[in-house]
Amino acid sequence: MDVVAWPLEDAILEFQQKGAPYVIVKTKPDRLKFSIEEHLLYVVRHKTTEDGLNVLLVAAKMGKEAD
Repeated sequence: MDVVAWPLEDAILEFQQKGAPYVIVKTKPDRLKFSIEEHLLYVVRHKTTEDGLNVLLVAAKMGKEAD
């Protein structure tokens, strides 16, 4: 199952419905050139470990350039 580019809420719902284990890892940019909308998280990478754990790397939606 590929959930890359999905909103985090949708990906979580999908894993919960399938009974699949998952963990969320959040990332953010080192420098804040753009505003970040922390409440809008998206899956940017999805990896399944050997033991079946789904690791979701998520990032917040970037807004317009900060002044």
